[in-house]
Amino acid sequence: MNNIETVSALDTNLLTALTPVILSALTFIYKWLKKMPDNDDGYFSKAGVSPYELKLSMSRFDFWKTKPITRNQKIGYSITSLFLIIFIGVFMFFGGETIKKQPDNWASLVLIKTKENFLLTYDEAKNFPGERPWKLSVEDCYKDTYDNLATHRKISANLTYSICSRIGLNGERKGIEERIKASEKNKKLSLTVS
Repeated sequence: MNNIETVSALDTNLLTALTPVILSALTFIYKWLKKMPDNDDGYFSKAGVSPYELKLSMSRFDFWKTKPITRNQKIGYSITSLFLIIFIGVFMFFGGETIKKQPDNWASLVLIKTKENFLLTYDEAKNFPGERPWKLSVEDCYKDTYDNLATHRKISANLTYSICSRIGLNGERKGIEERIKASEKNKKLSLTVS
């Protein structure tokens, strides 16, 4: 804080004071990236590897002291890679299956306060597929109190209030439509990735 007041006391813009520091840092980084490692012995230079490529690769091992990979290490690396690929494949498969369960023209939402997942459309809300089944419509919201609705459906009163204060109202229609479009876009993107 004192430094900023000192700069202001000199009637100097903060950017003007920081410019030499930024330029010095950039010069240092540039020189560091252009310098070849001490243990190169011309190997990387002859191979056509630029100093900045070597520095940005974050290679910290001494190339000349490394031992070749043994057969057991190759087998270990192969098994680890295979398990990793299988794990990613299974994760993508089940993730894709979960995403496919989401019906079209519904917004997939999460109430942040209670971490409850639900699906929402203009005049109705329901549970996300695979969870405890419940449904809430505009008629339900007018028939009973929010606490009773929440108790019967085994959901939180906050979720009931949030849903009933939105569905069936013309003022909320645009917001719900935006959420439905965003959910559809995210669903397509997720299915493309998986």
